[in-house]
Amino acid sequence: MEKSASKYFTLEKKYRNHFLSKTNISETDSLFVYDYAKNKLASFAIKNLKAAAWINGYSSEEDWPYRRYDYMIGFEISKQNLNGFGDYYSNVIVYAGKENPFAKGPLKPIVWKKIARKEYPSKPMKAEDITALKNTIPGNTYSYTTESHQYFLQDYLDSHKIIYTRRLLIADSKTKEIIIDKVYTQSEGTSPAPLNGENGDESFDQYTGKLFKNKPEVVFGFQYESFGCPAISIIDKSNEDIYLQCDNRH
Repeated sequence: MEKSASKYFTLEKKYRNHFLSKTNISETDSLFVYDYAKNKLASFAIKNLKAAAWINGYSSEEDWPYRRYDYMIGFEISKQNLNGFGDYYSNVIVYAGKENPFAKGPLKPIVWKKIARKEYPSKPMKAEDITALKNTIPGNTYSYTTESHQYFLQDYLDSHKIIYTRRLLIADSKTKEIIIDKVYTQSEGTSPAPLNGENGDESFDQYTGKLFKNKPEVVFGFQYESFGCPAISIIDKSNEDIYLQCDNRH
């Protein structure tokens, strides 16, 4: 295959079948594409979609002939079939399977309100979280309330007064019982995401609400991942995190 043609091409049947087999996707499945910020859902029959290989953004013509690792492989969807979706599809989740898992809530961006530190619930920290907060000092404290839950967020600053860690508590709005207790810490591969509105009125990272039909409400968007993939946290005592499958190569 010539250099120009090898940048993007449709998979032949043999390689399409191999791709489907390795990803546990069937020709009888559908692809559900959901923009949770716009509350837009599109679905496509897998059998009607082309499977294609595309050179990833970190490769260039100087890398030719390309290795298999240099490619991203997926399904080809025309932009015209995603009308109403966000421009860069940054708030889109995709699922391949028999039935649509998305509840079409829609999710809501969290609108944080600064509160006094004394309003933050008193709950003992886990030992590993105490270790993570060593040499930090408390910063701003925030809250957000919905009909079902109360959200509390505490910043912790390093010696340079930069946010190093955030602790999230989520309580049942009626019983006040703490359901979620999570700590998001700066590391080589992670960093705290800006709070909604910090980078402009339309800049949102934290969302909450009913995302999946057969699961409780969710919350996510507190941490950027440099190497891994982000997680969606289920708001119940299971403390389940659903990790997305992503291509986060560098």
